[in-house]
Amino acid sequence: MKKRRGFTLLETAVTGILLGALMMACVQFSGILATQRRAADARQTAIREAANVMERMAGRTYGELTQKSVQNMDLSEEARQALPDARLEIRVHQTPKIPGAKRITVIVHPEDAARQPVRLVAWKYPPKE
Repeated sequence: MKKRRGFTLLETAVTGILLGALMMACVQFSGILATQRRAADARQTAIREAANVMERMAGRTYGELTQKSVQNMDLSEEARQALPDARLEIRVHQTPKIPGAKRITVIVHPEDAARQPVRLVAWKYPPKE
């Protein structure tokens, strides 16, 4: 019987094909991870922006807080760069269930309609007399 040394051409070809397939799977997986990472970063930016806007709303006095006074508010420059087509919606309205209370809703709508908007809700009460 003859001793065999090294690999045959067929074994080398099969190994090359398997390595190529494995590398392609890794590249595709990396692409998917990068896409998910960008989506998560965009969501975090939207959450931070909504929180910042809500903080600005909470800092206003009860009398200053009207729907008309918040109409001209827009996303910050940083948020516009990170979320180019996103839009900000702010609603201020009094509720009949809680007399005198104003409900503040801040919504950051993402550029992609498939993604859920970020929504924060807070209440502002009149000062105690």
